[in-house]
Amino acid sequence: MGSCSPIWVLAGALAAATGCNQVFGLEPPAEGDARLDATAGDGGAIDAPTASWGEPTKILVAASEAGFEDDPHVSPDGLELYFAYQLPPAPKELYRARRSRAGDGWQTAAPIVELNGALDSDASPHLTADGRRLYFASNRPGGLGGDDIWAADRAGLADPWVLVGVDTGLSTAAEDRHASPCDGRARFVLASNRPASVTSDLYEYDLEGTARPLDELNSMADDASPYLLEDCLTLYFSSNRVGTYDLYVATRATPFDRWSTPRRLDELATDAAEMDPWVSRDQRHLVYSVASATGTDVVESVR
Repeated sequence: MGSCSPIWVLAGALAAATGCNQVFGLEPPAEGDARLDATAGDGGAIDAPTASWGEPTKILVAASEAGFEDDPHVSPDGLELYFAYQLPPAPKELYRARRSRAGDGWQTAAPIVELNGALDSDASPHLTADGRRLYFASNRPGGLGGDDIWAADRAGLADPWVLVGVDTGLSTAAEDRHASPCDGRARFVLASNRPASVTSDLYEYDLEGTARPLDELNSMADDASPYLLEDCLTLYFSSNRVGTYDLYVATRATPFDRWSTPRRLDELATDAAEMDPWVSRDQRHLVYSVASATGTDVVESVR
């Protein structure tokens, strides 16, 4: 590892994960602080705050100097951080970091060996609100072609994952990624280049399992990495419709309505590519990936 610059992170972050000793912790969050609320969508609707997102900071266990980290997802209890890690020329693998309390620093991340394939690319993890089912994208044998949506279950939150198989209801012969569920598993939004398009579009699956392209959100460019809040009323995603990838948000009044015109998160837009959003239930904690010429890292922002 080379030298590194000082980075401000939440108290308790592990410098050892990156080999960097120049890490400075903020004061530990007080009870009720937004940084403690990492409940990803397990509950009813909460009014979204109107404040701007704060300056992003790297999550050190998912910001290595050698590899590429993206596709972050925090578990509903805030105690697990899932993401995809790649050290070229090896394919992407699913990684997980844990902590004992929401607001604490993350322990060193490790590959999820029971799910990763030896030669396959595994990425874009999304958990259900109970934390017991994991959806992810993989190009492993047994799918329908390209990246497909696979599922894994676990009996308890401390138990290992058991592969269920490819979800043929969500997968096609195209590239299908980022299957984000809401209302249990009643609805999904995912990104796909079906039918044989060169760009990625957003699709929503309704209660009957019918897929609808979200024409009110999709553009002529890539629209990707959706994250749907559990109430099915707020959707975050990334798009390169105005240049590099930026983060967008759209809302609707009921799950049966069309989505509003998407709004770009201008305060987070840079010359780098911002992608793969995960947002806490109260919409005060945002975790996403930033890709630049020097690599791809996972960062977080609060408001």
